Amino acid sequence: MAGQHDQNFFPGASVYDVRVTLTCVGGERSAPQTPVRLSCTHNHGTDSCHMGRIEVFNPQAMHENNAQRGTWGTVCGHWTWDNNNAADIACRQLGYASGEIYTFGSTNQLPSLPIVSGWRVCDGHESNIMACPLGRENDCADPECLMGCLGADGLQGTNDDTIDPRCVHSIDQGAICHNEDAPSQVALPICQGSDHMLSGQDTSQPVVFSCVDYYTTECTYDVTNTNLAAGLGSFAEAMRAFATCADAQMEAPGYCHGSLQDASKLANHDVCVGGVTTNIGYHIRIPFRVHMPVSPLPALVP
Repeated sequence: MAGQHDQNFFPGASVYDVRVTLTCVGGERSAPQTPVRLSCTHNHGTDSCHMGRIEVFNPQAMHENNAQRGTWGTVCGHWTWDNNNAADIACRQLGYASGEIYTFGSTNQLPSLPIVSGWRVCDGHESNIMACPLGRENDCADPECLMGCLGADGLQGTNDDTIDPRCVHSIDQGAICHNEDAPSQVALPICQGSDHMLSGQDTSQPVVFSCVDYYTTECTYDVTNTNLAAGLGSFAEAMRAFATCADAQMEAPGYCHGSLQDASKLANHDVCVGGVTTNIGYHIRIPFRVHMPVSPLPALVP
C-alpha cells in the first residue's frame, strides 16, 4: 500500500541494542608511545613541564599475585645522579636538546607512584632510560625485586612498591630540560645528587634539606582583581597565574629556573644571571627530611 513501508525491506525505523564484547589476550599493559614524562609541581592548570620529576614506563614491572606487567613510576637516584646522562635521554625523548639531572625528592603534590627504575648506568646514547644497562648485580639488595615488587599494602602500582628497599621517594630523580637556544641562566652552584636524604645518611642535623627546586618567571598577579575583591582568590588561582606565565616559549632575560645546592640565597637577583628585581613570579620548593635523634633518658639519682 502506498505510504506504508514493508519492515522486511526497510527496517530503518527499528532500534537495535548491540553489545560488543572484547577479549584481551596477554597480561601486559600497552606501552605508551613515549615511555617517559615529566611531572611538575608548578604547572597548575597547564600541560607545560620541562623541569620536574622523571616518570618512566617499565613494561616488565612485575607484582606478586598479579599477572599484569607494566606500570608508570619514578626513577631511583642511585648511580643516576652521578651525571646528566639519564636526564639527557629523557629530555631528548620529550623533544628538547639536553637535560640536567637533580634530586627531585618526595612530594605530596603529585600522584603517588611506585619506583620502577634504578641501579642503571646510562651513557647517554640509549633510546630510553629502561634501555640503560643494569649495574653490578650485587648492588641490588633484593634481586627478585629488580623488576618491581609489591609493597606492604599488597596493591599493584602504589606508592610503596619499589625495586629495592634502599630506593625511596626522597631520592626520586628529576630533569631540567633545555633547548639549544635557551641555556640555563642560573648563576649559583647547582645541585644534582642528594644522597644525604636517605635515612641514616646524615644525622648531624635535626632537619636535612635536599636540592632546592627554584623557578622564576616574568609575571604579575593582580591582587585587586574582581575575584579577589569578591573573596574568591586562592592559592590555586595564584598558581594558575604563575603556570600561565611560566608557559612562555622563551625564558625572559633576568629570570631562571634550576636546582640549587642550598637555600642561603633565594632572591632573583642573586640566583639568576642579570636577575631582575621587579615583576617576578616565584615557585620555590625545598624537600627536607626530619631527623629526630632519640635523647637518652636522664640518669636516676638515688
